Amino acid sequence: MVQQEKKYSTEIPLMRLFWMFFKIGALSFGGHVSLIAIVEKYLVAEKKVLTTEQVLNAVSLTSLFPGPLAVNVVGYLGYLLRGWVGFVICFTAIILPATLFMILLSILYYKYQLLFDFAFGIDILLIAVAALIFATGISLFNKQIKSDKIGIALCIVTILVSLVYKGLSATILLLFLGGIVGYLQSKRENIRILSNKEAIITFPDKYMSAIISLAFVLLAAYLSGVYNWTGNTIVKMFTVIGGMSLTLFGGGFVIIPYMKSLLVDNLGWITNQEMVYAVTLGQITPGPILVNMTFVGYKMAGIFGAIVATISIFLPSALLSVSAISSLNQTAVVKSILNGIKPVVIGLIISAGFQMVSTISSLHWFIILYGFMVFVALFKFNINATYVLTFSLIIALTTYFLM
Repeated sequence: MVQQEKKYSTEIPLMRLFWMFFKIGALSFGGHVSLIAIVEKYLVAEKKVLTTEQVLNAVSLTSLFPGPLAVNVVGYLGYLLRGWVGFVICFTAIILPATLFMILLSILYYKYQLLFDFAFGIDILLIAVAALIFATGISLFNKQIKSDKIGIALCIVTILVSLVYKGLSATILLLFLGGIVGYLQSKRENIRILSNKEAIITFPDKYMSAIISLAFVLLAAYLSGVYNWTGNTIVKMFTVIGGMSLTLFGGGFVIIPYMKSLLVDNLGWITNQEMVYAVTLGQITPGPILVNMTFVGYKMAGIFGAIVATISIFLPSALLSVSAISSLNQTAVVKSILNGIKPVVIGLIISAGFQMVSTISSLHWFIILYGFMVFVALFKFNINATYVLTFSLIIALTTYFLM
């Protein structure tokens, strides 16, 4: 009989858990893949708080749900480590640095009309994050699928397809393909699949049932346009942005057409110029790109509005994904599917490294050399990723003030 996934660490002090994820959130520039890479390097390889299997399973499962993947992954890992208290701690820690940074930038923008252009400094950060992603992807490849011919093929196909087709549909099809291959491989290797009578069926507890029900109520309120009936800015923000959270599939940049059609054209909360600047700030701040909604919330209702907007874009989808995933039946069927998805996830991570390099505005010789040095430091000498990224951030800020 297949048991539920065993927690790797027991009773991690909550303050230690908070501080670990706070540091990760403060240094995870470049979107969800960089955050996952830091989690793998810092919490798996160095601190041994989590296992590689737990991280990859979290990525595989949360990819099936709406909302920002990075926050959903961290929320699920927090739940694995310390239950719902762990979820709250890790969720708060991972979004807090970016939220504070974005509130500060919003104040400087709206009160002092101060604009930022990091240019060369951002390129240094991007190449460092790309090196981290490559180092993590290759390390995962060596640990998980190095001797698995089918896994290698899946990984290579994923890299090639995702570099050519960058849309959500391609990612979903690749994950679906990996799941089918994993299931068929388990059948071919005569791994017995539990019958319904033998399997451990786990149903949502009362809290999870309530969370799932409330998520659907919020989604219905958003899709039906109930928010137009209230003049309360906070309620309207929570309904609109929370509803957006539950319908976002495919990463942080999907928010752009949402912002344009709903927040700019329909509701008139922000202008086109403010939308562009909000998206830009979401990229240069650490943590998830969707923190750009903090900027919108600040304009609508000051600091309190910024906090409400931040919670609205991250919390509904994180609660839904953790509740739904925790209710899944961890039978041999699920595990065989996840085994097939792992090479796809690793391929997506490596592909993200190439895509991040392509976003660098100028591949100056210094940037190329620095990226190579960061890769060697992380992959060959296994230097702490947080130290490397902190050093990269210092260099980026130094170039900003000197140039």
